[in-house]
Amino acid sequence: MTRDSMSNIKTPYNKKVNTDGTYRDFYGYTTVSMAKDNLSSIEKFITDSEILSKYYAPLPSSSYHMTVFNVWCQNQENLPVFKKFLNEMKRKLEKKKEKSILFEERQQMYEDMANKYCDGPDTYYSKYPERKRKEVSGDVVPLTSEGVCPRFCVDFWIQVMSKVDELCIQGLHIQEFNTSVLTRDNCTKRGGLSVGIILDKETSDILTDLRNKISKHVGHGDDGLIPHMTLAYRYKDIPKSEIECVNKEIENLNKHITEVSKNGITFYKPFASWFGNMVEYLGRKDLFF
Repeated sequence: MTRDSMSNIKTPYNKKVNTDGTYRDFYGYTTVSMAKDNLSSIEKFITDSEILSKYYAPLPSSSYHMTVFNVWCQNQENLPVFKKFLNEMKRKLEKKKEKSILFEERQQMYEDMANKYCDGPDTYYSKYPERKRKEVSGDVVPLTSEGVCPRFCVDFWIQVMSKVDELCIQGLHIQEFNTSVLTRDNCTKRGGLSVGIILDKETSDILTDLRNKISKHVGHGDDGLIPHMTLAYRYKDIPKSEIECVNKEIENLNKHITEVSKNGITFYKPFASWFGNMVEYLGRKDLFF
């Protein structure tokens, strides 16, 4: 390995961000409501702040969102319904293998008969053209050493997230909703910069109903989720000597957020989403949904 290639290697600070502040590949499936308002001034504040940008990697304001339900993300155990799905796929695969074996045995029998035919195989096949060897249509998809075909995982997530998206589209009669914002002090004890999101009772009831429906579908409750909007993730430890300075700047950030969000923050209707990192959330129109 050359010195140049070594210099391009990213060192992880945690599973989401590298020590240079770039975001790592970290994939998952979720349900989110994207922020409708232009909040780019918050991103700019963090980026332009010498002390905050020294320790926090600002997320693009285009990625600002409120998570409604965490379906699954990298390094978590498979969903309970995945085992059921995988068993069904394996059953279908075994059935396909059996059919393929029977088909091959039958073709080999016809080939043996043709080779033994008194007037030669060409005459035999002219009399029985349907017995001429054919290519097996549709190769049997091999499993990995872990017993899972990569295509099965894609098929599984298409089914799961299409249903989640259907619940969002058909089960919600709101196109957007307004929320109040709760700024957070002393964020140095957390892994990032964020704000709390306060929902009114009507919106909370609507989203709780949606969460209950998604929970029944995916097999877990996503317990412990607190409405929030992440603005940046920390990518470097803050030394004790700078904690006071960082907290002071976070106070200034919070004043700016309070001013920007004095009329609340509006979010779009939730949708089923997948992500490959923390900076972009894709949906039905992107790739396979």
